[in-house]
Amino acid sequence: MASLFPNGILFDDILYQILPGGYAVIGAAALTGAVSHTVSTAVICFELTGQISHILPMMVAVILANMVAQSLHPTPSYPEEPNGPTSPLKQMPETLESQQHSGKVTSVMAQPPPSQLGEASMLTV
Repeated sequence: MASLFPNGILFDDILYQILPGGYAVIGAAALTGAVSHTVSTAVICFELTGQISHILPMMVAVILANMVAQSLHPTPSYPEEPNGPTSPLKQMPETLESQQHSGKVTSVMAQPPPSQLGEASMLTV
């Protein structure tokens, strides 16, 4: 739109500027709303931007994306219970048990650089 109308859109003797960032925020809200099957992402994005002029196109985009997503995939893309029976986390192999190590963290940490304050350092204060 900005390349088609570089000066903006003239309507009723008022020049409306084209803001590409607004389209990006509306697209991000629509995508997030479609994935999560909620409309609250429009409200969250509206509160984050503080632009009341974006609320109507954002609500329309999120509701349309939500309708399309629900018609294509009736359940959300993430499980309702994070550790429920259909959770992808339940299907992952147990890797934490095979990678346990013994030792102290200080054995692998780098020593702090010497302080430029003289004898007093941040560690002793």
